[in-house]
Amino acid sequence: MKKPFSKLLALFLALTVFLMPLSACGRNREAEELIKRFESACQELNADEILNCFNPRVTNPIKSVLGILGVDSLNQIVSGLADIWGVIDFTSSTPREILKTLTIKTEKFVNSENGGKCDVNAVFRYTDGNKTVVETVVINCVKGSEGWYIGSIKAGE
Repeated sequence: MKKPFSKLLALFLALTVFLMPLSACGRNREAEELIKRFESACQELNADEILNCFNPRVTNPIKSVLGILGVDSLNQIVSGLADIWGVIDFTSSTPREILKTLTIKTEKFVNSENGGKCDVNAVFRYTDGNKTVVETVVINCVKGSEGWYIGSIKAGE
């Protein structure tokens, strides 16, 4: 009777040891949902929601200053800036035009051992004028007390 149980236990332990390293490269549902939320907020030019996707330690002071200045929503400022963008001529399109076309395709998830961080290799694709721009990025997602947020976005390799 002991032999079948010990074989089952040995098999379970072997599978656990084999599968543990693979879990660090598995999809992270929370990070993926955060990135989808960020993508939608960009496409809708919803500055408040874009801000909500980032580290609250950085964004909360910005929101506080805006509140002191009597600005209820960052969307008020961004909308005004987007409307006068044509004066600045270093892209072929306005931020509104670029962000409406932004798509983010997640490709690889590298989770930390403790599950509190996840680097996501992704591809940003958007239209600037008549050309499609494709950029590889690494989105660093971090689990905070209120959920997941974007810690940084940097150019990929």
